[in-house]
Amino acid sequence: MQPFLKTPTFDKKYIFKNSSNLYKNFCNAYAYYIAISMRNLAPKKQDIFTNAQEEYINSLSSMLHSVISSEISSSTIETETPYYNATAQKNSLAKQKDAEK
Repeated sequence: MQPFLKTPTFDKKYIFKNSSNLYKNFCNAYAYYIAISMRNLAPKKQDIFTNAQEEYINSLSSMLHSVISSEISSSTIETETPYYNATAQKNSLAKQKDAEK
């Protein structure tokens, strides 16, 4: 087969050979993505590693921000229905309703 017809083989474990956690898997996947998109079999490891770190931190912070905001929005307290033994809260709600009238 002619060499220019062969498809290039990209290393899927370019940065970390033994990827044992999510961070290492992400860095290897990012390096593979960059190698494919640039069509470069051996891009500079240091540049890809620093870019992968920045991308990992950005994706992690956006994911945490979305999780925290969804938790905050789902944990709103219903003020109209206090617990059965919350007498102080019931009294304050009754005073608020009387003040509004």
